[in-house]
Amino acid sequence: FVVTVNEKPDFTLSKVDGCDGGQLSIICEAGTGLDLSYEVSPVGIAPIGTLAGDVYTVNLTNQSLVSVVTYEYSVRAVDNVTGCEDTRIVAVDVHPLPNVTLSSDKATLKYCIGEEITFTATATNVQYCWDGSMTNWVDNNTFTKSVSNSETFVVYVKDKNTGCVNSASLTYEVNALPDVVVTPETITICEGENTMLSVTDNVNYTYAWNTGENTREITVTPNVTSTYKVLVYDVTTTCSIEKESVVQVNLKPTFTIASDPVDVCLDETSTINFKITATNSVPVASYVWADTDVTGSGVDYSVTRTWDTEGDITFVVSALSGETPSCQSADVSVSIKVNK
Repeated sequence: FVVTVNEKPDFTLSKVDGCDGGQLSIICEAGTGLDLSYEVSPVGIAPIGTLAGDVYTVNLTNQSLVSVVTYEYSVRAVDNVTGCEDTRIVAVDVHPLPNVTLSSDKATLKYCIGEEITFTATATNVQYCWDGSMTNWVDNNTFTKSVSNSETFVVYVKDKNTGCVNSASLTYEVNALPDVVVTPETITICEGENTMLSVTDNVNYTYAWNTGENTREITVTPNVTSTYKVLVYDVTTTCSIEKESVVQVNLKPTFTIASDPVDVCLDETSTINFKITATNSVPVASYVWADTDVTGSGVDYSVTRTWDTEGDITFVVSALSGETPSCQSADVSVSIKVNK
């Protein structure tokens, strides 16, 4: 009779090393034209996995490894046609996760809305992912962002050699800014006038004006349009906000007045003409004469009467601006002489 001796099945093994707490794999590949089935068994302390087709997968528990651990697995391949088999040993490494710590620029971890926080991750031989995408890996170990609410922030690090990924987190607190209103926010006054500015009252707030005052209310008398700023600080949250009030100053009209003639005769009836000349650019709505006998419009006025008193006679006039609010000028006077 004839005895046929079949060869052992030809197959190759490849592996995917694992990371602590992750997964490792062994891939079995049959030689050309062979129909093989496999049996994988852990050797020694190697953890048990699951065989699905040609791939053996082990889900690893996190052991807080500090160095590489190597596991061995026995792979038995059986030829489904001849029944011949062969067994090989494959070693798979499990790598520790990279160590990483995360800190911020404030030891208190307390921030205010809109404030920037800078994180610093400390690790060795890694890349960093700051946006949680697990795809945007960078070499920069610092990251700055503007904060709007309290949260736990996570940074991921990936070992450049093993590809193992670890993470670190930091929980920070975000407090609201002081809730304040400056009254008025804008106001228009006439030059020489004053106005009061005030801020929302709160026992936890302190106030610092750019005038140097530290009270909730201040009175200002600006000569020109001015912006007043106040820094409001919340002593409980250490958050602050700056508010401002704009005080618009309307100038008063200025002008000169001339009379023609400058003297008259006693007991004579005659007319004095007055000519007003503006000396600034403030628009004038009207001129107000103290002597109601003076009539006219625009910049031309006159008075007609019988001059029955010897000596100097003074005419006083002021101007009302055409702005809002209307500002009244200082009195301007002109004198004529009544001669005997």
